[in-house]
Amino acid sequence: LVKIYKGIMKNMNKDEILEMAKKRGVKLNYLSELIGGYRGKLTDWKSGKTTLSESEIKIITDYLSGLTDAETQLIPFLTEKEKEIIRKYRRNPKIQYAVDKLLGIDEKDD
Repeated sequence: LVKIYKGIMKNMNKDEILEMAKKRGVKLNYLSELIGGYRGKLTDWKSGKTTLSESEIKIITDYLSGLTDAETQLIPFLTEKEKEIIRKYRRNPKIQYAVDKLLGIDEKDD
């Protein structure tokens, strides 16, 4: 398990992953859906009843670290270009402001 800390890769254990999810307000059931698991898979993982594959852990840690926007992966009809637009929009407040103004999107719509 890996996380980026000030540009340095660091191993993450289960407790750190769970703490990161808690701090970010991400529910375990959402993370279960994100990896395509059954509803309580992360709860079972937390209690030691099941394990996660390396790829499942990578999806979760990437999402929690902000390295990917997993929601865009859950929308299969988006093109790669549309996914990239969403990622860039989310990461850059100046772009958000400009796009919102261009499209006439009111701030209240968040």
